[in-house]
Amino acid sequence: MRWRFIDDDVSAKEKSQTQALIDAWWTSFLSNRDNFESVFKNKIAPGSVVQASTPDVKALKAISEHLMWECSSPSANNYHLVITCEDQIELRSMVAEIIQRAPKLSNWTFAPYREAEPAPLVAQCFEARFRDKVPADLELTLLSTPGNKINLDYRSARFKGKNDVEDITSCMVLSSILFGEEALEKWIGYILTSETKLGWKTMLTRMTGTPKVSPDKYENWQREFTGIQSEVSAKRPQRYVAELLNPEDKNWSVLGIKAESISLGESPPERISWITQLPDVILGKMNNLVFHSENFSEKGELFACLKSQQGAENMDSLSEQEDRERFFDELNLELRNVDAGCAFGTGRGLVNRYWDVCLTDVSKAIPIMKKLAAQRKQKDVQLIFYDNCLCDEYITISTSQSEA
Repeated sequence: MRWRFIDDDVSAKEKSQTQALIDAWWTSFLSNRDNFESVFKNKIAPGSVVQASTPDVKALKAISEHLMWECSSPSANNYHLVITCEDQIELRSMVAEIIQRAPKLSNWTFAPYREAEPAPLVAQCFEARFRDKVPADLELTLLSTPGNKINLDYRSARFKGKNDVEDITSCMVLSSILFGEEALEKWIGYILTSETKLGWKTMLTRMTGTPKVSPDKYENWQREFTGIQSEVSAKRPQRYVAELLNPEDKNWSVLGIKAESISLGESPPERISWITQLPDVILGKMNNLVFHSENFSEKGELFACLKSQQGAENMDSLSEQEDRERFFDELNLELRNVDAGCAFGTGRGLVNRYWDVCLTDVSKAIPIMKKLAAQRKQKDVQLIFYDNCLCDEYITISTSQSEA
């Protein structure tokens, strides 16, 4: 769903209608807030919450069927409500506005992600959510990656071999409980699982019963994760990308997708080449399951690209390459002149060509892009974003009807 970047009346109308539904949800919440608080004060039976005591669930589902809520009381007379889209991360911008439009209440806090659970509650929460117990022999190795993520490698004798789907699913649930939903989405890369061999200690455990896992294990994992995440965050540049890159630097990296790497019957990729000053960002986009600009910039910048349809018959011509490079130079210069960001790469696909940009101010960048597209007679140009949470977002820079 388009939310942050809207440039047409239809999308604007849809957003306005959804905002009205958001306000209706908060109206429902306010009218039932006392019932929420009564649950935690044991004035009514917790089992009756959904049917009789909470805001109308239909009011939340009317916004999006993917939304979920979860309420807790971290301390006496203080309450915490999470509204999350879980793994539907394309709804993150909308969820952020839901939280932004929440009422101001002195004893309530609202958040868009489930927080990490305290170590003593991890096993209990996992059992409640997954309907199973955490394996007592579970081991975990955390490893930072070149893509500024943290891979989690879980091992247990209970697992069904290597990277079994059910095992990975259970470990995703556990990871969300251990490290929090935001960390799972933004900082955790791949979750791997493997079966450990049965040693004599494991065999003895199975014969004598399954012991409870000490919360110290979870606390150690949480502490280690926090430490590695801090290290990964600290490795990010301390300055804006435009300040780091020298437009005159000739040290560029060339990346591409080889035809033999495409599986038989698989659709060809939309883009096949990258000529870039930021290979780590490109590889992060290609290799990470979920891309977040935050993993590569602490300044709130957004990585994106302009996509222009060229036509397969012209893609290999020298004039096309020269035209693409001239457009890059002009775009890079003008973005820098108004402190809107910079360009850092070009590339091509089978029918499209691309210019990669890092934007500090999207609103300043758009007029520049539209002006240059018109001057260069570029048609069917769109600005699209690297971030998975912005996968539904785009900005039209020029259309096929643009004047030649």
